[in-house]
Amino acid sequence: MNCKYLVLGAGMSGLTTAYELSRFSNDSVIVLEKESTVGGLSRTIGVGGSFYDLGSHRIHPESEKTAFDLVKETAGDLLVKRIRRGKLRLKRSYIKYPIDSFQFLRGLGPIEAFLCAAALAKSRLVRRIFGAGMIHGENNYASYLTWKSGERAYRLFYEPYARKVWGCDPSTISLSSVKKRVSMTAPLSFLKAVMANLFRSESTSFFYYIEGGIGRLAERLEKRAAANRVLIITNVKNLDLSTDGHEKRAFYHQGGLERSIAYDTLISTIPLDELVAKLGSGGDTCPGSEGIWWRGLRLVYLHVEEEPPLAGETFYFPEKRYIFGRVSIPRRFSEHMQAGISSTCYVCEIPCTVGDALWEKTDNELYDLCLRGLKAAVLIGDDAVQSREHNFVIDIPKNYPLYTVGWEKDLRRVLGCLAERYPYVYSSGKLGLFLHYNIDHAIEIGARLAEHIREGRASRAWYDNVNLFQEFQTRD
Repeated sequence: MNCKYLVLGAGMSGLTTAYELSRFSNDSVIVLEKESTVGGLSRTIGVGGSFYDLGSHRIHPESEKTAFDLVKETAGDLLVKRIRRGKLRLKRSYIKYPIDSFQFLRGLGPIEAFLCAAALAKSRLVRRIFGAGMIHGENNYASYLTWKSGERAYRLFYEPYARKVWGCDPSTISLSSVKKRVSMTAPLSFLKAVMANLFRSESTSFFYYIEGGIGRLAERLEKRAAANRVLIITNVKNLDLSTDGHEKRAFYHQGGLERSIAYDTLISTIPLDELVAKLGSGGDTCPGSEGIWWRGLRLVYLHVEEEPPLAGETFYFPEKRYIFGRVSIPRRFSEHMQAGISSTCYVCEIPCTVGDALWEKTDNELYDLCLRGLKAAVLIGDDAVQSREHNFVIDIPKNYPLYTVGWEKDLRRVLGCLAERYPYVYSSGKLGLFLHYNIDHAIEIGARLAEHIREGRASRAWYDNVNLFQEFQTRD
């Protein structure tokens, strides 16, 4: 086969780019996807008549306008509005999530809150006496949050959170992770927010969801793209991008047969380090790719013969004592998710890295660990019994970037090398640009890339946008 544009990956970013390219020209577009369904990390899978997302997904009301307009246009009657009833476990109690400053102080308790405030005041005093430079130290997660929030608050909340989510010493984590994931670290802003919440009536937060599973958004976008003559090929295996320097061609296997596609422009949303390896399969790899590290996720779909006593669709566990970081209940996002079974599914998200102790545990070991964790968190009763015939585990080796100190330099080297050696290649999306973001950001980037290509702009100019994309704030 031959095409003008070849897109690797049918996640939301890749699908959006393919669809937007097809809207404004008759140029041929082909999408290759390794899974059997579209959606990437935002797909919905069917198991035994029930449907499950890959973890907890939602569309936030603060979504980028361009992206949200496309969501409304594509999803149509499937787009529903839900009241958000998330909860966070802190010091053996649950508080509303997303949390505000007043709730956080209430969760800490008066004594702990006083001790944290005293430690913060001490940090401010030392800073005033010795100067900011001596206290601030290196620009990493540990030093910055100790400086901003005080030693006690850092040890109580931020350090265990970092070790759990990123699985490494917080002093090796870049300051950029704080900017993307941590808010309310400035003491003055925190105190102002506390006072504001004392005199404000409780507000109701909400989110949007796709009835029947978040992946149905990708499925509808797939149909729209197909109507514009975009060819989407699933179950692609053994992808090879090696070239002899003349014709650009992708080789792959599907259905036991070897196939190939000649193309002019390659749009890749696969992990950046994998793209570099496939393009440089002859040994000509790009420098800096060795600094591209990923954090994985094991999703444990645990079914229990008990309805949870607490209201809420998603529960957050920042403390290290719990094996999971987040637990969601699919049927509370949409009643159609598990219409065929009586047990309640708890999707336990376990951050880990390929090869570590958690990654190597068997499925049965994870079921038992999660069951004990849910009981310890009082999310289910002590007598709750799991329904093992419905349980399963999904492993995601590369779920989000690991922003270690110095990662920006490595990323710039890789993208610069791609622009120089492979100017016909545009790396994009969450995995292709080493980003951590939400669904609307994926759609936004996909649409921007399509416009960039239609205008005939070079790949080097596309990579200049990475700093802008890194400013996207991750919402949870």
